[in-house]
Amino acid sequence: MESKLRAAIQLWQFEEIQCEKIQRELQSIHQRYDALTTQLEQLSVLRQTTVQHINKGERLCRALLLNANQTSVMLQTTFSHFEQERSILQAEIRAIQDRLYYKKTRVKGLENLVHQWRDLQKTTKIKQEQRVVEDIINARVRFNA
Repeated sequence: MESKLRAAIQLWQFEEIQCEKIQRELQSIHQRYDALTTQLEQLSVLRQTTVQHINKGERLCRALLLNANQTSVMLQTTFSHFEQERSILQAEIRAIQDRLYYKKTRVKGLENLVHQWRDLQKTTKIKQEQRVVEDIINARVRFNA
């Protein structure tokens, strides 16, 4: 029983370490996601200001229109790329959250198992001590009788 308990404790500790690693990974991805969201917001503002500056111009020449068009295309491409990357990060976050939930459930189950086995070990030890005391009392009663 003692070896089973030690093995369960080691597994429990290992699973807790794995759970902490997953939490750090999730935190890292959340930071990347937040940074990407900020970049998307900034890119959106840049795109709006670019369009506003083009619309304000009274005299538009051919070169200015070509540059504005190229800028608009590049901004749209970058914006689309960032949105796709953000969607990928959202999927990763969901997958890691599911994995973290599984690990936490496993850790909790192992913790309960260790506590049950410790309680069982304590009750077994107490019963053995009671039997020893009863045997001593019975031996004295037989000896005196």
